[in-house]
Amino acid sequence: MLAQLFFRIFRYRNQLKIKVMKVQDLKAGDKFKMNGLSVSGKQTKVNCEMIRYNGMDKYIVVCQGISILVDGTDEVFV
Repeated sequence: MLAQLFFRIFRYRNQLKIKVMKVQDLKAGDKFKMNGLSVSGKQTKVNCEMIRYNGMDKYIVVCQGISILVDGTDEVFV
C-alpha cells in the first residue's frame, strides 16, 4: 500500500514538470502552449505553433488556427 501511494505521488509530481521558455528561444515548427482566454473570459492554456520571425523581436505564432504577432520576450510552456 505504501509503495502504491509513493508511486502515485511520484507519477503526479513528474507530470507537473513544465518548462518555461521565451518565444525568442523557439524555432519555426516548435509546438508549445501559451496563456490565453476562453470565450467566458477565464484564463486557459492554448496550443500554439511557431511559424516564423517577423523582425523587430516579433514572431508570428498560430494559436488554434489564428495567426498572432507575439513579442520575443513572452513566456511559453513547453
